[in-house]
Amino acid sequence: MPWPRNSSKREFYAAVIGDDTKREMLPIVELDFGHWDESQPKVANREVKFGPDTADSPKLRIVQNLSDELKGRIERSALTAYRALKLQDYARIDLRVSSMTNEPYILEVNPNPYLEKKCEVSLAAMAHGTDYESLVARIVDTAVKRHRARVPAAPNLALVQSGV
Repeated sequence: MPWPRNSSKREFYAAVIGDDTKREMLPIVELDFGHWDESQPKVANREVKFGPDTADSPKLRIVQNLSDELKGRIERSALTAYRALKLQDYARIDLRVSSMTNEPYILEVNPNPYLEKKCEVSLAAMAHGTDYESLVARIVDTAVKRHRARVPAAPNLALVQSGV
């Protein structure tokens, strides 16, 4: 479905961590455009993401002002995308919400978003009570467990070499 015109300029990031047995939503992050120049599009382009940090620059913030209904819709959309795309370990789903219908629209699904200390996923994890190092450790542990479950045991080299 195409993005409706005259819709909200609010952009949200929903991080999901986990595997098939346990998926967990982290708190929703919003890109707050604050005092952004109205002549500029409210789009998370290169300037917004990597430009100089000024008083008027957009800021990543944990969402505080969403209704439970809208929060639930965003979380369901993110989890549905995560499951439908069979994602593993972690992902970030970027959304906008229509101000006309209150419907979340997925802009992009990032199956391997960057993981630096100030990124959306890290900010959400910190709001959830998980520090950066613990977040990375959890993602790695989940991946290791998944790969161990798929890898057959290594053959005993002594038996292979003896021809048994």
